[in-house]
Amino acid sequence: MTPSPPLLLFSLALFASMAAGAAAAPAPTISPAGPAAGGDFLRSNTDPSVSAGDDFFAHANGGWLRRNSIPASESAWGIGNVVREELYTNLRRINEQAAAAGPSARAGSEQRKIGDFWTTALDEARAEAAGLAPLRVPLHAIEGMQTLAEVLEGAAALEPIGVDAFFGFSVGQDEKRSDTMSVHLTQGGLGLPERDFYFNPEPGVARIREEYLGHIARTLQLLGRPEAAAR
Repeated sequence: MTPSPPLLLFSLALFASMAAGAAAAPAPTISPAGPAAGGDFLRSNTDPSVSAGDDFFAHANGGWLRRNSIPASESAWGIGNVVREELYTNLRRINEQAAAAGPSARAGSEQRKIGDFWTTALDEARAEAAGLAPLRVPLHAIEGMQTLAEVLEGAAALEPIGVDAFFGFSVGQDEKRSDTMSVHLTQGGLGLPERDFYFNPEPGVARIREEYLGHIARTLQLLGRPEAAAR
């Protein structure tokens, strides 16, 4: 049986949301971005051996670039990456400390919630044993969609569990005011990075599309579809 369009769309979105939480590669080593607190951060990252009149970029950033080469695991590197990795390190420490507290943390407290969530996410044996069982309810709901109205209602219902079928809705740091948390509404529903990946006729992009179709078929098989129907 050929997958219905709603099932295909939502199933892929649901599976992609699960995959996004998979274990990432080890974080690259972080080099100090500048002097200790109280020092002149900007001046420490310049390169006074280069004249600002000859090469302002090298003069302004040379010190930082010498201390922060691009890690082998990355295609680019900048101060934003350093901040991100430091944030990830801090978040991991908070999660591990909360998990270590275990049942001693007060039930219902933020610490207990964080610890329980972290412990559950790392329980690979339980995840393998559960298989697709936790997804049966949303997958069944997707399978039953017949009208446009039901598809739109389904998209809204899946949003709270992290499935961005048509749009992404989240709260995060404001793009212009970093001291403010604001609502973010973004496009969802695309499995490839952008529109051109679907229409560009160049051989390299066309090959990506072909491989993507195979990826979709394998994903549908993981969701329980027979191979012939998945393709």
